[in-house]
Amino acid sequence: MATPRSTPSRYTYQGRTVPYITTWSNELHPARALVARRGRDGLFLGYEDETPYDRDPLGVLWVRQGIARGKGTPEWAAVHSLRQRRAIYGLLCQVCGESTLDGVNEQQLYLMHAAGGRQIEDGERTSSPPVHPACAVEAIKACPALRAGGYVAAWVRASLPWGVAGTLHDLGDPAHSSTPAKVAYESPGIAWMLAYHKIISFHGVTPVSPDELRDLAASA
Repeated sequence: MATPRSTPSRYTYQGRTVPYITTWSNELHPARALVARRGRDGLFLGYEDETPYDRDPLGVLWVRQGIARGKGTPEWAAVHSLRQRRAIYGLLCQVCGESTLDGVNEQQLYLMHAAGGRQIEDGERTSSPPVHPACAVEAIKACPALRAGGYVAAWVRASLPWGVAGTLHDLGDPAHSSTPAKVAYESPGIAWMLAYHKIISFHGVTPVSPDELRDLAASA
């Protein structure tokens, strides 16, 4: 088994950079018991042993996940809930974890999976944090899913909060059913969501071609 090599801002594993938002095996924890709680606006989802740290400033309940970046092995397909949220809020690069604010550009670069040559459009929603141009090129080279399934990039002037992705729970069901869902903050369903990822919407989009992306990375 390879040992991850650390630097101040990133880890590598078997020669590949492990993105900042990737979950490591030591960060996986068993699910915690969920209950229905009652507040001023009625019933809502909560943990049996809930603490003030389990909710974000908007009152949404978030999945509990360990914090042990660089410990164990990377779970390449799993996005770490807290780091994804931090990257979205703080405009941190999803690959290296450093700020994408440079004091010059009033926009951030976003890289997403794409098929069929489509472009990112105004109003589109995503859970992907921004990325530096050089980190985007590195991710494309290292990620089989991006190489095989295609990718698209764009500059975005404003990324506004839209909602969350996670599991929508029905505690009234004897089997306590749960369904993967994406729910807007203003939806009544948000009270029954266990959030995994924050979702934003794009405004002021300028597409970036593969050649332009490579030029941006080279100039950086």
